[in-house]
Amino acid sequence: MLQQLVDAVRIELPQLSEQDAQAAVAAVLSVLGHATPYRETSIISRQGCWLRNGPDGPQIGNVLKDVGVCAGEDENGWTPVLLLAWVGSGMLKP
Repeated sequence: MLQQLVDAVRIELPQLSEQDAQAAVAAVLSVLGHATPYRETSIISRQGCWLRNGPDGPQIGNVLKDVGVCAGEDENGWTPVLLLAWVGSGMLKP
C-alpha cells in the first residue's frame, strides 16, 4: 500500500526521485498524526466493513474485503485508516 502511495506521487510529480516521493508520503502521513505509526494491512471481514468519520462516529461508507489500507495506531478498539482507491471522475465535486 505504501508503495502505491509513492507511485501515485511519482505519477503526479514525475520529476521526484523515488527517495523524494517516499519522503513526501512519510511527511503527509506524519501530518495526519493519529495515522502514524502505520502498517500496511487489508480488510479481512467477508462482508467488508463500514468506514466512519471518527471513533464510533456515523457511517460514511464501506470498504470491501481484501482492500489494502494503511492503518494507524489502535485507539480503544478503533483504528484510523488511509486507503488508495479510484472513483469515476464524475463522482467528484469540481
